Amino acid sequence: TDALILEELNREFRKIEPELGAGALVIGEDGAGGYFFIDGNGSKVNFYDHEWQQHAPEFPSIRNYYEYCLEVEKRSSVSP
Repeated sequence: TDALILEELNREFRKIEPELGAGALVIGEDGAGGYFFIDGNGSKVNFYDHEWQQHAPEFPSIRNYYEYCLEVEKRSSVSP
């Protein structure tokens, strides 16, 4: 289920970044090892790049992240 997937993503993230992960809630991943997460204040969605081991704000709100996910889904369901 989606809940189990998110639980596993959060477990993985906390292993990689224990200090950052303790105050974050992972809400998605990019399919290449990066994580999208909400920080402690929940005002924006951040992206953690596993290759650079850095994070930065990616979307100004959860709504913007949701719209991005819908667009990705739409593009992936279109046949070439």
